Parts: sequence; structure tokens; C-alpha cells
Amino acid sequence: MGKLISEVENKLTEYGISIYDHHPIENGEYVFLAEDMIIYAREKDNSMTVAFQATTKPDVVANNTLLLLEIDSLVDIDISDSFIFDENKKLIFGSEAFNLIKQSIKIEAMKKASEDRIYEEILIKTDNCSEC
Repeated sequence: MGKLISEVENKLTEYGISIYDHHPIENGEYVFLAEDMIIYAREKDNSMTVAFQATTKPDVVANNTLLLLEIDSLVDIDISDSFIFDENKKLIFGSEAFNLIKQSIKIEAMKKASEDRIYEEILIKTDNCSEC
């Protein structure tokens, strides 16, 4: 493990960002699966690419980017498309990730509306509802 990789790990730990997994992939690249982001670090040119989870708030993205820029040996950083995991734990990037989030929100809203209607019906049809 080279200097950049050690510094990334130390910086994430310093700021209390959970690292769920990290391992080498190929050609001197290393991947970190961290809280709200995936980091691909490249030792050969001291650069990294960061992809943030699509549900991450903009202020968290900004703070995490700034803390990564504190890494001394880092020469270049690229921000990649946002991502999310689908129900099959498949990694989805870009606009497809945002579409999946929108669909999930719609489904949850419809479930909630349906539950509310059912509770309303129960209350309306209950003859003696003195405790309601």
C-alpha cells in the first residue's frame, strides 16, 4: 500500500468517515467503499476519482471533497457520476440512479397514502370510537 492510499485511509478515519471496504483492484488502483462515496485512488499519478451516493446532501459532498483535497500527495481529483445500489445490490450510476430514487419515493408515497385511507375507513366505520 503506497503513500496516497495510506493518506486517504488516514484522512477518512481522521474525519470519522466510515470505510466499509477497501482493496486493490488493478494497475495500481485502489478502491475505498466509504460512507456516502466510492473512491478510486491511483498511485501511479497520485490522483483519485470520487463518486458520491445520489442521496448525499450537497453540503456533505462539498465537505468530503474539501477534506480529500487536504491529502498532501494528491495531485488531481475527479468527481464522477452519482451512484446508488438497487434492490439486487447492483451499482447504478448517473441519471438512472436518480430515476430509481424518484421511483422509490413515489412507491413509498403511494403506500403511505393507501395506509392513511385504510385507517380513515376503519375510523369512519367504527361504531363506538370513544377512544379515537
